[in-house]
Amino acid sequence: MANKKASSGGIKDKIGIAREFESVDFGDKRLKKRLTKIAEQFASAPEANIPQACGDWAGSKASYRFFDNDGVKAADILGAHRRATLERMRAERVIFAIQDTTSLNYSGHRQTQGLGPIGNNKEKTLGLIVHSTLAVNESGLALGLLDAAFHARKPEEFRSKTRGRNRQRIQEKESYKWLSALEALDAGVRGLPEQTRVVSLSDRESDLYELFLAAILGKESGGRVDLLVRASQRRRIEQSERYLWDWLPRTPRMASLMLQVPRAAGRRERTASLSIRFCKVTLRPPVDRQKYQKQQRTLDLWAIEAREEHPAAGLEPLCWRLLSTMEVGSLEQALEKVRWYTLRWQIEVFHKVLKNGCRVQERQLESAERLKRCLALDMVVAWRILILSKLGRKTPELPADILFQECEWKALYCHKHKTRRVPVRPPTLGDALKWVAQLGGFLARRSDGHPGPVVLWRGLKRLEDITNTWLLFNKNTLVGND
Repeated sequence: MANKKASSGGIKDKIGIAREFESVDFGDKRLKKRLTKIAEQFASAPEANIPQACGDWAGSKASYRFFDNDGVKAADILGAHRRATLERMRAERVIFAIQDTTSLNYSGHRQTQGLGPIGNNKEKTLGLIVHSTLAVNESGLALGLLDAAFHARKPEEFRSKTRGRNRQRIQEKESYKWLSALEALDAGVRGLPEQTRVVSLSDRESDLYELFLAAILGKESGGRVDLLVRASQRRRIEQSERYLWDWLPRTPRMASLMLQVPRAAGRRERTASLSIRFCKVTLRPPVDRQKYQKQQRTLDLWAIEAREEHPAAGLEPLCWRLLSTMEVGSLEQALEKVRWYTLRWQIEVFHKVLKNGCRVQERQLESAERLKRCLALDMVVAWRILILSKLGRKTPELPADILFQECEWKALYCHKHKTRRVPVRPPTLGDALKWVAQLGGFLARRSDGHPGPVVLWRGLKRLEDITNTWLLFNKNTLVGND
């Protein structure tokens, strides 16, 4: 597990929304100042549209001009946040770089230029494809974004996924995004301390021969990134005439693992007993890669199967098939990799917060380029909401000013306790986040557990109004009087 410094003290004073952009350089100090202002407004009201978040026409106009400025690049906004993220990663033993793709639907915004198809109907379902890489430590705390790529498919190139696919090089396919993200990740983490291990986690869409080959070649040339991928392809192996996932279940079961399966739509939270099997395998290159790309190199990987052999009646059995570039030579290592993979759901939560909490699909801007600049900022705000929910659980003893401005925690305290008197020192982060969640509808009963990101983003919107009102009546009261 991560040490205490890595999970709490190592990130203190490093996650305020404005601090994420300290290293940004647009070549104009006014643009940096405006970015900080917009970031604070968006963070205070994640559900609001731009005019609501900015509060007045002057602020809204300045924000629209900022997103329309060709001197502002989404890569510069995210680059500053990435540098802050890398700094937080330095204290960690293991970092999980979780990759995933989501689509943003702007079909209702017909005036927005530069969008592309995101569904089967290339004329009606329009938007952007976003591929994100989220850094998470061993305790499940999201430390920030390491990479984000925005892509608009070209309508004239939109075609059946099966037509001629076998003949195409990976660079000609949309799935090349996995290799691009791996390359960017490897370049970004080379400055980390040698003791920090970096593992790329991804789901079945990333089960690509070329991705594993790139990771292996990268490690051979001094790269820092290993892969842990949930497999989906029927792989031929050198060890047997069988395919891998037909052969592996016939190997001896090594152990059972009790895994807590989170609730989902139509499914309650439950505990699953998984049978664990693992072995080293040599995978042959796919037939089409051999035939059309002349790929001949085999892949030496480790395979793990975690299968629920006796599920309860009516439930679909859980089965994870994992492939890794890391050695899995013992039961302890196999169980470790399965537990690591359970952290992958964090990227799903992040994208949910981005869409539903920050309402990025309701942003109304005239072009995809403007949307990308706004999205880059929204993604940092979404990360902040995600880390809010986690820090309240992992480090509730930290002071609230690690995440809240002085006026925010004082307004929150006064509203909660129905008083005009505020303490000299801020409340704990755990208390402050519980109060914010209660503003969003969290009941805080003993059986309710910890508040999640949904109630937190609702509470943050109410906190903005409460803070503005408190400031109106306490313009000169920003010093504790207890």
